[in-house]
Amino acid sequence: MVFSARVLCVNREGDERGPMKTISGKIIDRTWKRVNEATEEDAQGLMDEMAKEQPFIVTYLLAVEETMMSGDERGQLMLIGLILWKLFSAENAGLVTVTKEELEAAEEANIKFLEELESGSEMDHM
Repeated sequence: MVFSARVLCVNREGDERGPMKTISGKIIDRTWKRVNEATEEDAQGLMDEMAKEQPFIVTYLLAVEETMMSGDERGQLMLIGLILWKLFSAENAGLVTVTKEELEAAEEANIKFLEELESGSEMDHM
C-alpha cells in the first residue's frame, strides 16, 4: 500500500484553540515510516494507547474492517487510522476524544453525501 500526503491540516469545527495547524509532509512521512516499521509489540502498544484515548474511533475502524473488508484488506484501515491519530495527537496536546454520537453524525453525513453523488452527475459537485 502506498500513502503519500504532503500537507495535512487539522482542527475541529468550533475549536477555540486557535487557527488550523499544518502538519508538514516531512512529519507525515516520518510518522508513517515509524508506525509502519514498528515491531509487533510496539504496534500493540500504540493500538492500546489509541484505544485508551479514542475508544470509539478504534471500535468503529475495527467494525468497518470486520464487516466491509476482505481478509487481505483488513488492517489497512486501522493502520491509516493509527497514523492519523499519531499525527493529530502529536500536533494537538489534549486532543479531544471523539464521541460515539460525533462518529454516527459524521457517518450519516458521509452516507448522505455519497447518495447525493450517486444520484447526480459529476458536474453537480464541481
